[in-house]
Amino acid sequence: MSMRAMQDEMEKLRDENESLKNEIEEMRTEMDEMRDSFFEEDACQLQEMRHDLERANKNCRILQYRLRKAERKRVRYAQTGEIDGELLRSLEQDLKVAKDVSVRLHHELENVEEKRTKTVQEKEN
Repeated sequence: MSMRAMQDEMEKLRDENESLKNEIEEMRTEMDEMRDSFFEEDACQLQEMRHDLERANKNCRILQYRLRKAERKRVRYAQTGEIDGELLRSLEQDLKVAKDVSVRLHHELENVEEKRTKTVQEKEN
């Protein structure tokens, strides 16, 4: 092989090497962007799950308050032996609200659990 042919071959290999280096750098940049995107998605999911949990906690506090209120009304009824119309309507309303909140909390809890399970599965893969 002549000197000129060897120089041409070396130049060709240098160009190819430079091209491969550029491709590697582009791939690294793309990997960094994908990692950043993944972390952003995780952060969003975590924030959403925390929000759902806060909402569920708030609903639990509301239910506890209403339960204590209903318990006081029950004690008052037990002491007096009579029930008035206002107390009955109030108890019925409290019961309806408590049932509605309980159902809503159950659905929210299921949704949060599904999201948590999905997130755990995605992290495992």
